[in-house]
Amino acid sequence: MISPRRILPFLLPLALGALAQSTLGVEPPVLLKEARPGETLTQNLAVYNVGTREVRVRASLGDWTYDPMGKIQFLPPGTLKTSAASWTAFAPAEFLLQGKATGTLTYTVTVPEDAAPGTHWGVLFLESEDPNPPPGVPLATMRVRMAHAFVCYLIALSRPSLEAPGYV
Repeated sequence: MISPRRILPFLLPLALGALAQSTLGVEPPVLLKEARPGETLTQNLAVYNVGTREVRVRASLGDWTYDPMGKIQFLPPGTLKTSAASWTAFAPAEFLLQGKATGTLTYTVTVPEDAAPGTHWGVLFLESEDPNPPPGVPLATMRVRMAHAFVCYLIALSRPSLEAPGYV
């Protein structure tokens, strides 16, 4: 049997190399906005490749919430009653990002006219992978997934008063 101590020196550089090749950053990490039904919100995200190699970045939507212990829980889009994922469009869905470079991903949240007032949640995932893995059989594949969370607080539209001014 081969000792783990004998294998570790060979596996550690591979793991660290993969991590260095596919590390993303996103700015801003969170967006909190007030909106009204029928309003459209647009946000540009700066996506950073802090690694030295080119990576393929793929974007996708989801829901998020807090579990009873206060930990963030990610869910498929449209899972939550308060999801804003179906209101959201983004582009590009996939792009290549050179090492030490920054790209832009734009998303738009279009609040439906009949949206209920209150807090609505969504998350935009950014996942990176090496577009040109080394030839041969890879020992492991490393993917990095970042989350940009957005929260839309919908303000209730006020209804005109039926009372005449000055009368009680």
